[in-house]
Amino acid sequence: MTLIWPATASSAAVPDETATNSSFVTDDETRAMRQALQAEVNRRTTLSATGSVCYAVHLQNIDGWLYPYCDGQIAGTTGQNRQIEAFAVTGTGGVCYSAHVQNIGWQSERCDNEDAGTMGRNLQLEAFKVKATGAIHRICYEAHVQNLGWQGQRCDGQVAGTVGQNRQIEAMAIDMK
Repeated sequence: MTLIWPATASSAAVPDETATNSSFVTDDETRAMRQALQAEVNRRTTLSATGSVCYAVHLQNIDGWLYPYCDGQIAGTTGQNRQIEAFAVTGTGGVCYSAHVQNIGWQSERCDNEDAGTMGRNLQLEAFKVKATGAIHRICYEAHVQNLGWQGQRCDGQVAGTVGQNRQIEAMAIDMK
């Protein structure tokens, strides 16, 4: 079982290059990722009046999930032409999100640590949107898009990324306000 834990924000931007097979992520790995994200949100929520959000990404040619990223940290890569294929989010008070996937379109809404996107199918995440379900929080996020760079902040259900342009999302950052 290979789980890739970034030690710092800078190491998160350069995943372990020896991990090459993204087609096989076990249920145990996914369960461990979900538990770790929830534990980190719980820990951070006790330290913050605004709440906290944590997320994981599954990148092209990486064996396992990259996590935990929290409160605006950059998840994914820039300058490596490596697509995000799936992600999961959890946050104080609840979070729901949708993914727009290559050749599939918009998937149904997922909430609180459910996987959005695909794994092992080599399909790129092209757009996503996130909203906090707790009325006391606002959630904002950014996408780094292939050949466009960082798009700028979107909030509360606005679309980040592109639809109909066949451009992969390579990195994301999510924050609760």
